[in-house]
Amino acid sequence: MAALVTFALSALLCGAYRRLALRRNLMDHPNDRSSHAQSTPLGGGLPLFLAFAAGLLLAQWSIAPWPPGYPAVTAACGALVALGFYDDLRSLSVRLRLALYALAVAALAALLMRDYLGAAGWPGGLLLLAVGFAMLWLLNLYNFMDGIDGIAGLQAVLAC
Repeated sequence: MAALVTFALSALLCGAYRRLALRRNLMDHPNDRSSHAQSTPLGGGLPLFLAFAAGLLLAQWSIAPWPPGYPAVTAACGALVALGFYDDLRSLSVRLRLALYALAVAALAALLMRDYLGAAGWPGGLLLLAVGFAMLWLLNLYNFMDGIDGIAGLQAVLAC
């Protein structure tokens, strides 16, 4: 049920956001550095995240309480979505955006790994650095794919 509601809500919110983006000219138009061929709405991840968060809340209410860490992951995702949305509209500098992304993933990695730091013979700081770097790498890789028509959506479907 939660998955169906999330799917339906994402379709509805994305459609509504697309109409709003077209009306308000919140569009990314292709240029010589673009990987996409058609104009695409800026900040399109926002309606997807809202549907995802609603689905998580519905699943918690109807299925089972969230395992530890889910609220932190959801909050970190929300912060990254908000940062990405703001960047789409205002174009933050690469250094500032990277620093904010690094701060977000470092905090999330530390929170999620607090019980594992120092386990399995890894020095805690080294393990945290490795996981934080992997998270930052994947975040930036996905952001790069997002600029290529359809590839980020296909990756999300395959990952799910």
